[in-house]
Amino acid sequence: MPSLHSDGERADGAWRRFSLVDVARLAVIGTLVRYGIQVSTAHATVEAHVDGILERLAGYKHTPPDAIIAALNGMLLTVEILAPGGTEVAARLVFPAAEADDLQSVIEASPHFLWIAVGRVVADALARLGAAEGAGSFSP
Repeated sequence: MPSLHSDGERADGAWRRFSLVDVARLAVIGTLVRYGIQVSTAHATVEAHVDGILERLAGYKHTPPDAIIAALNGMLLTVEILAPGGTEVAARLVFPAAEADDLQSVIEASPHFLWIAVGRVVADALARLGAAEGAGSFSP
Protein backbone atom coordinates (compact mmCIF):
# COMPACT_ATOMS: atom_id res chain seq x y z
CA MET A 1 0.00 0.00 0.00
CA PRO A 2 1.61 3.29 -1.04
CA SER A 3 1.95 5.79 1.73
CA LEU A 4 1.69 9.52 1.58
CA HIS A 5 5.01 11.14 0.75
CA SER A 6 5.36 13.60 3.59
CA ASP A 7 8.60 15.54 4.00
CA GLY A 8 9.50 13.58 7.11
CA GLU A 9 7.95 13.20 10.50
CA ARG A 10 6.36 16.20 12.13
CA ALA A 11 7.56 17.70 15.33
CA ASP A 12 5.17 18.29 18.19
CA GLY A 13 2.31 20.41 16.94
CA ALA A 14 3.90 21.02 13.53
CA TRP A 15 2.16 20.57 10.21
CA ARG A 16 3.13 17.70 7.92
CA ARG A 17 4.08 18.69 4.37
CA PHE A 18 2.64 16.64 1.52
CA SER A 19 3.56 16.52 -2.14
CA LEU A 20 1.15 17.67 -4.84
CA VAL A 21 0.72 14.01 -5.81
CA ASP A 22 -0.46 13.32 -2.24
CA VAL A 23 -2.90 16.23 -2.51
CA ALA A 24 -4.23 14.72 -5.74
CA ARG A 25 -4.66 11.30 -4.11
CA LEU A 26 -6.36 12.78 -1.04
CA ALA A 27 -8.69 14.88 -3.21
CA VAL A 28 -10.02 11.81 -5.01
CA ILE A 29 -10.31 9.81 -1.77
CA GLY A 30 -12.11 12.73 -0.12
CA THR A 31 -14.56 13.00 -3.01
CA LEU A 32 -15.47 9.32 -2.71
CA VAL A 33 -15.89 9.65 1.07
CA ARG A 34 -18.18 12.68 0.65
CA TYR A 35 -20.42 10.47 -1.51
CA GLY A 36 -20.69 7.88 1.26
CA ILE A 37 -17.88 5.45 0.44
CA GLN A 38 -16.03 4.29 3.56
CA VAL A 39 -12.50 5.70 3.93
CA SER A 40 -10.83 2.29 3.68
CA THR A 41 -12.84 1.40 0.57
CA ALA A 42 -12.15 4.82 -1.00
CA HIS A 43 -8.43 4.42 -0.30
CA ALA A 44 -8.38 0.91 -1.80
CA THR A 45 -10.28 2.15 -4.87
CA VAL A 46 -7.84 5.00 -5.49
CA GLU A 47 -4.90 2.72 -4.80
CA ALA A 48 -6.14 0.21 -7.38
CA HIS A 49 -7.21 2.63 -10.11
CA VAL A 50 -5.43 6.00 -9.79
CA ASP A 51 -2.22 5.43 -7.84
CA GLY A 52 -0.35 3.90 -10.78
CA ILE A 53 -0.56 7.17 -12.68
CA LEU A 54 0.21 9.24 -9.60
CA GLU A 55 3.18 7.06 -8.60
CA ARG A 56 4.81 7.60 -12.01
CA LEU A 57 4.44 11.36 -11.48
CA ALA A 58 5.76 11.12 -7.91
CA GLY A 59 9.03 9.78 -9.30
CA TYR A 60 10.00 13.31 -10.34
CA LYS A 61 11.19 15.56 -7.54
CA HIS A 62 9.31 18.67 -8.68
CA THR A 63 6.40 17.51 -10.80
CA PRO A 64 4.59 20.64 -12.04
CA PRO A 65 0.93 20.86 -10.99
CA ASP A 66 -0.16 21.22 -14.61
CA ALA A 67 1.57 17.89 -15.42
CA ILE A 68 -0.50 16.16 -12.73
CA ILE A 69 -3.68 17.69 -14.10
CA ALA A 70 -2.74 16.82 -17.70
CA ALA A 71 -2.05 13.18 -16.77
CA LEU A 72 -5.53 12.85 -15.22
CA ASN A 73 -7.39 15.06 -17.69
CA GLY A 74 -10.42 13.35 -19.20
CA MET A 75 -10.26 10.31 -16.92
CA LEU A 76 -13.40 9.10 -15.23
CA LEU A 77 -13.48 6.90 -12.16
CA THR A 78 -16.68 4.90 -12.35
CA VAL A 79 -17.83 3.46 -9.04
CA GLU A 80 -20.74 1.10 -8.58
CA ILE A 81 -21.79 0.80 -4.93
CA LEU A 82 -22.47 -2.89 -4.28
CA ALA A 83 -23.16 -2.85 -0.53
CA PRO A 84 -25.02 -0.44 1.75
CA GLY A 85 -22.81 2.07 3.53
CA GLY A 86 -20.20 2.12 0.78
CA THR A 87 -18.31 -0.88 2.15
CA GLU A 88 -18.01 -2.68 -1.19
CA VAL A 89 -17.63 -1.14 -4.63
CA ALA A 90 -16.76 -2.10 -8.18
CA ALA A 91 -14.65 0.59 -9.81
CA ARG A 92 -12.66 1.25 -12.95
CA LEU A 93 -10.83 4.13 -14.56
CA VAL A 94 -11.96 4.97 -18.10
CA PHE A 95 -11.55 7.53 -20.82
CA PRO A 96 -15.09 8.60 -21.70
CA ALA A 97 -14.63 8.73 -25.47
CA ALA A 98 -13.13 5.24 -25.59
CA GLU A 99 -15.79 3.38 -23.60
CA ALA A 100 -18.94 5.52 -23.65
CA ASP A 101 -21.16 2.72 -24.98
CA ASP A 102 -19.89 0.28 -22.34
CA LEU A 103 -20.62 2.78 -19.56
CA GLN A 104 -24.24 3.09 -20.65
CA SER A 105 -24.85 -0.58 -19.78
CA VAL A 106 -23.29 -0.10 -16.33
CA ILE A 107 -25.44 2.97 -15.68
CA GLU A 108 -28.61 1.13 -16.71
CA ALA A 109 -27.77 -1.93 -14.58
CA SER A 110 -26.95 -0.19 -11.31
CA PRO A 111 -29.12 2.07 -9.17
CA HIS A 112 -26.06 3.17 -7.14
CA PHE A 113 -23.43 4.60 -9.41
CA LEU A 114 -20.85 7.42 -9.21
CA TRP A 115 -18.94 8.98 -12.06
CA ILE A 116 -15.95 11.03 -10.81
CA ALA A 117 -14.06 13.31 -13.22
CA VAL A 118 -10.62 12.66 -11.70
CA GLY A 119 -8.87 15.48 -13.55
CA ARG A 120 -11.45 18.01 -12.43
CA VAL A 121 -11.34 16.90 -8.78
CA VAL A 122 -7.54 17.19 -8.77
CA ALA A 123 -7.52 20.49 -10.68
CA ASP A 124 -9.97 21.97 -8.17
CA ALA A 125 -7.88 20.77 -5.20
CA LEU A 126 -4.65 22.14 -6.64
CA ALA A 127 -6.36 25.44 -7.52
CA ARG A 128 -7.53 25.79 -3.89
CA LEU A 129 -3.87 25.47 -2.90
CA GLY A 130 -2.91 28.09 -5.46
CA ALA A 131 -0.59 25.48 -6.96
CA ALA A 132 -1.97 25.19 -10.47
CA GLU A 133 -1.99 28.13 -12.84
CA GLY A 134 -3.83 26.21 -15.56
CA ALA A 135 -6.24 24.43 -13.23
CA GLY A 136 -9.21 25.74 -15.14
CA SER A 137 -8.09 24.09 -18.39
CA PHE A 138 -9.39 20.55 -18.09
CA SER A 139 -12.09 18.53 -19.76
CA PRO A 140 -14.65 16.70 -17.61
